[in-house]
Amino acid sequence: MQPPIESAQYLAKNLRTCVAGWGLAQSVGRVGPSADNAVAEAFFSSLKREHVHRHRYPDRATARRSIFEWLTHYNTTRRHTSLDCRTPDEYEANYRHTTSD
Repeated sequence: MQPPIESAQYLAKNLRTCVAGWGLAQSVGRVGPSADNAVAEAFFSSLKREHVHRHRYPDRATARRSIFEWLTHYNTTRRHTSLDCRTPDEYEANYRHTTSD
């Protein structure tokens, strides 16, 4: 069930306030472009296909540790086509270097 429009507007205002307070900028793209989620969808697809679906976890803590280890590999050694075939760590280091000048 959808909240009444007044509630949605109130929540949207609260969200904008929180986001601004955190020093972040909200997305201002049109609703629905598939490119908005392409990188995130590719990431979660890789996580599920390469790791989650290949393991059985006895509990949530074990799953979290295992996924954290996979993420560490993903962010430090795996190259990404969306980042010009660099790792996220390499991309961030280059970004920080170019923006600090």
